[in-house]
Amino acid sequence: QDAKEPPTTEETKLEEDTGPHLPDMYLHALDSDAVFSVTSCPKRKCLTVYMAPWCPHCRNATQTIIALRQSLADHGVETRIIVGKCDPQEAEDYARSFGAGTLLDPAGDFKPRGVPHFYVSQDGGKILEDVAGMPPGGLDALAARLGLP
Repeated sequence: QDAKEPPTTEETKLEEDTGPHLPDMYLHALDSDAVFSVTSCPKRKCLTVYMAPWCPHCRNATQTIIALRQSLADHGVETRIIVGKCDPQEAEDYARSFGAGTLLDPAGDFKPRGVPHFYVSQDGGKILEDVAGMPPGGLDALAARLGLP
C-alpha cells in the first residue's frame, strides 16, 4: 500500500479555501457612500443575513434578527444584514429597521436562494453554514441552527 505524503501548507490552504463562498462583491451601507466587501469578515466568524421588505417571514423575523445581532456581538461574532431584491427606497426604508451599517442590494445582485437567508462565514467568504428560511423556535433555536453562541 502506498504511503501518502502529508499535505504541504499550500495544499492545506487550498483545501481550506475550497467549498462554497459568499459572492465577491461590494455593497453600499445605509446612509453612507462607503462600500463594504461581502466576503470580508473582521472577526473569526461572521453572520450575513439577507432580507427583503416584501417578505412576510422577513418582517416577522426582524426583531429576532436585531436581538440575535446584539447577542452575537456580545460573543465576538460580526453580523451583517443585507436588504435587497426591491425598489431602492423600499430597501432603505426597511434597512432603517436594522440601523446604520445595513448593506443595500436593491438590484438583488447577491442572489440568495430565498429570504430570509442566513450565511455563517469566515474571512475570505468561505461559507460554514447556509440556512434558507427562518427556522422555528425564536432566538435560541436560530443561533443553535446556525452553530453560533
